[in-house]
Amino acid sequence: MYIDDRLKTVLSQRVTGERAIRTQYRQLLDIMGHIHTMIDDELMAEAWQRMDALEAQIAEKERAAILREAGWRFRNASLASYFAGESPDIASAALGKVKLSPEEWADLIPALPVRARGFLRLRDDLPPAATQVLERLGVHDRALPLPDNWVADDAAADPANDDGADIQDDTPEESEADGPAIDFERDASPVERELIECETDKANDNITSIGGIVRRIDAYRQNREATEQRTAKRRQRDDAGPSHFRFLSDAEGRIVWADPEIAPSVIGASLLAQRTTGDTWELRQAIRTMQPLENITLELVGAPSITSRWIVRAFPQFADATGAFIGHGGSFSRVAPPEVRAAGINREASDQVRQILHELRTPVNAVQGFAELIQQQMHGSVPHNYRALAASIAGDSAAMMAGFEEIERFARLETGDSIMAEGECDLLPIVKRQLDRLRGAMSERVRYFESQFETRSAVVALNCPDLESLSWRILATIAGWCEPSDVFAIGIRQVREGRFTLLSVDLPAALAAQEDVFALEGVTETGAPVRSGMLGDGFALRLARSEARRAGGDLLRENGNVVLVLPSPDPERRETGEELTTDA
Repeated sequence: MYIDDRLKTVLSQRVTGERAIRTQYRQLLDIMGHIHTMIDDELMAEAWQRMDALEAQIAEKERAAILREAGWRFRNASLASYFAGESPDIASAALGKVKLSPEEWADLIPALPVRARGFLRLRDDLPPAATQVLERLGVHDRALPLPDNWVADDAAADPANDDGADIQDDTPEESEADGPAIDFERDASPVERELIECETDKANDNITSIGGIVRRIDAYRQNREATEQRTAKRRQRDDAGPSHFRFLSDAEGRIVWADPEIAPSVIGASLLAQRTTGDTWELRQAIRTMQPLENITLELVGAPSITSRWIVRAFPQFADATGAFIGHGGSFSRVAPPEVRAAGINREASDQVRQILHELRTPVNAVQGFAELIQQQMHGSVPHNYRALAASIAGDSAAMMAGFEEIERFARLETGDSIMAEGECDLLPIVKRQLDRLRGAMSERVRYFESQFETRSAVVALNCPDLESLSWRILATIAGWCEPSDVFAIGIRQVREGRFTLLSVDLPAALAAQEDVFALEGVTETGAPVRSGMLGDGFALRLARSEARRAGGDLLRENGNVVLVLPSPDPERRETGEELTTDA
């Protein structure tokens, strides 16, 4: 029995990098473009949502290039209708690749936008039924007409045809006899019009055509957005004040010159009058003995732009004529807040982790590929024992790649480089399905399962794929510690008038005895048939906690329970920033 689960497999994969996004986009195009069997409606809805999400991350030109790739066609009328509503470049590329039956063409063409029907004029392989529908809808000109006095370029340039006559202006003049001149841009199809506009813009820098106006509008919007971003950054920088400025002080330590943007706030201030983190005597001694000021921390107080802690570095200055000591010259550098420094350190560590993972993926991916070649006998027959060994190696490699993906996801979540995709999903049916899966796998290791659901619906502000992964990570991790004497108890309830949803899971005795379940190190071998991942239970729970926090919730341990707190899809609650607790 063959079950086509390709679409479900592709949708279960998370994508983070640009190459992975393009790869999954191509996979969805291939699978959705050739769907003939019955597919679950929920799965198809998820596929369309994923398609929209991927298209938002791929430039329009790249998507059009993917659709125009040689050797690729699709046979799904729904996909053709979907692309027909896109931009002209996308619509023309898609409608040039779709291959349908006459009945499907007859149903699709009337439903297409008027603009999209014009793209079908360029195709000469349409069945007669489709051509009749186009003609009935008024799409007659399947090719551009030639002008009445048209002469081929080769004939006009042939010297043999030159009989010595004077060269006349061949620009046709509009008259009653000749009829109106032909407007090529008006009569051309949208695809040809785009080509004409591109060539015209290149040659004459013409911006009066439709395409030129559109490009001008896009350029204006991009310039406006860039300007607004620069203005916002400049305002933020102005509000926070400079992070560095130069200064000169006199022999008594009083500032007599500074950079123009900060000068009104600091000129006249005495270095000796400012608070220091060390002994003031050392600063006085350095100024009195004309020694350099090295990494001295001062706290300036005054205008908001300068009120902060600063590190001073300065060297003694002497007059050129007399050699007398005239003060110090150097710079102030603002001390970053602790949270900013910590964020910078975390981001640097995250970048290092991702670089290491990138270097590890390459050899593991190569090993997996060669193992699959051997297991599938791509280059000749292979003994069964070698195929079994290759299959084991391929499985281990896939598990390692999944572990690398979890590590990278955790690093991105911790540094704020990754956010949870927006969406809404009901937690209750997801937990029920996963609980049934655990009953089948853990029936011999759990005395019995107990569930208490105090609500009929538990919609939370998190998209369904991430919510399903998050809940399974928590349930599978805790279930892996269960022993035959344990009861797997789970409950769902809502608090604060439905603004928060709580998923509570009782900890098995072995896991409840651990002082901190989030600090578990390594992989605990319990022999359970269900595991949350290859990196250990502590890492799985820490990853789940990071995901919950990025979604606006949290994962907590309260006595003998682990409680997942997730917010409801309420924008007002998210703006107020209420503190997340499990107290009702």
